[in-house]
Amino acid sequence: MLALLNILLLFSPISQGSSEIGTNIEIGYSSETVNSRNQVFDSYFFEDNASGLGYMNGINIYYNYFLSDNFYIGIESNYLFYSSELIKTENELINIDGNEAEGEFEHVFESDSKRLLSAINFGYNFYNNFYFSIGLTYNNSISDINISSFEQISKPENAGVFIKEQSRIRDKRDTIVTGMNSVLGINPSINLKFPMNSENSLFLNGRVGYNYNFNSFTNSDLEFSSNSLIMSLGISYAANNSTTYKESIEEEIKSNIISFELIDRIERSTEIFHFDVIKYTNLETGEATYANYSNGQSIILYVQLENFEKKKVKFSFSNDSINIFEKTLTEKLTKISVPKEIVDTKNKPKKLNVKLFYNNELISQKIYSTQYNLLHELSYLYSSDLTYLSKYMDINNERILTIFTDEDSIYSFLDSTGVSNVTVRGFEELEFNLENKNNYKYLLIIE
Repeated sequence: MLALLNILLLFSPISQGSSEIGTNIEIGYSSETVNSRNQVFDSYFFEDNASGLGYMNGINIYYNYFLSDNFYIGIESNYLFYSSELIKTENELINIDGNEAEGEFEHVFESDSKRLLSAINFGYNFYNNFYFSIGLTYNNSISDINISSFEQISKPENAGVFIKEQSRIRDKRDTIVTGMNSVLGINPSINLKFPMNSENSLFLNGRVGYNYNFNSFTNSDLEFSSNSLIMSLGISYAANNSTTYKESIEEEIKSNIISFELIDRIERSTEIFHFDVIKYTNLETGEATYANYSNGQSIILYVQLENFEKKKVKFSFSNDSINIFEKTLTEKLTKISVPKEIVDTKNKPKKLNVKLFYNNELISQKIYSTQYNLLHELSYLYSSDLTYLSKYMDINNERILTIFTDEDSIYSFLDSTGVSNVTVRGFEELEFNLENKNNYKYLLIIE
């Protein structure tokens, strides 16, 4: 049990009302496109845009406040250094040992910059210590953009020069760009917070996110389109986090389904539900199905809980993962009556699941086998027309006949026919669950 509690502790999320502050080391990649907005820079972009990948690294600091055990709102600031290389390939005639030949050369565009990425984040604890967050970001360049550009022969790799320059590299240039505008964006991410101490206050954090900018960094000369995949690792401290190791023991919910009762029989220490059923056949269609005998009886379970105060514990009764009965528990020892007619005796499931949930998380489960005991076989017919029923009564006059109805006119009708082997009973006396019993005036049962 202690080992189990230690494991559970490692997956204890930060609790409502806690404040969390932390920092991360960040690395990542960016996809970037650069366009010229001025003829002065056309030679950098070769009358077209340049696209490629960049590398980034940096550090962030953040603060989160937990509105509930599952939701938080936070702010963060990221100091990031970007280094990008964008390449475009073109064909050109080159000089190889004094002869012209077809070759390829690369336009290489490199840039370095620093950016400050700020965000307002909204987070949700969707599973154990895994969180999904989405942030609204404000991204601005806080340094000059250092740009270098050159062209180099790429094919063949070890031979050939540019015909005019008689070298493998040409047009080397360096410049500085300033005055870029700020951009807005969105940053969805997945976060993992792993507790590092028994007080559940110190966490190791890991995060993977993608920052998508709605607009581009621009000035009068250039336009940078930049989106980034950011991975980070760091630590955080959660103040006022109430879930400690000692408290997790005190707040543990222990559950035990101690007994159940079926059809006035108490059966203990068993893993089998026994259902007494009746096979009944529709006289019109010949379709046979099953119904629970003794309609109105219940499956009765007693659920005992410890340390129950102020807990949101829900009981669930299901068949093949389909929930067929639910109840919120209100006492440490709760008697639960599950109406037997909700059990699908037509398809006769082989197993039934009993589950307990705390704050929608499964804390206990038992799986019971089922057995169906056939008590009787009979035929039935619904109708609101007594004349129609009388045809079947005449054919089966040597068998046991019962008419279920709440109509007093049945007695005058039977007197007029002279039939004496029919028992009349009210629908409330029907001892098994039969579909459509409230849709007709009369139900004829033939045994």
